[in-house]
Amino acid sequence: MATGTPNDPNGFVEDELQRIREMFEKGEMQAFGVNQKSVMNELQRIRELQALVAERQMGIAASTVKYLSEEADTGPDEHDLFQEQMVLMDNLSESMNTICDSITQVQRIME
Repeated sequence: MATGTPNDPNGFVEDELQRIREMFEKGEMQAFGVNQKSVMNELQRIRELQALVAERQMGIAASTVKYLSEEADTGPDEHDLFQEQMVLMDNLSESMNTICDSITQVQRIME
């Protein structure tokens, strides 16, 4: 039971320290709550998905550069480029949706 008050600094500080100790013992002072391991696993998954999204973005950029260099040499097949770009964009969109789902999962775990 609290005995200290802000006007009684020694008792107040001791009460607050005791409250903090109790919170630590109950697991309430963890950075991500009691589900810390699940949160960390989801954050790791998000990091991996972000790397995949970056890779896919680079693939789209590389495809465009390839198209531009081929255009100068042989003339491009615009339909093929469009199809390739659509596939790459679909993959990118799928990865980004997965990241959003993982972020939502982290939010649920932390509630």
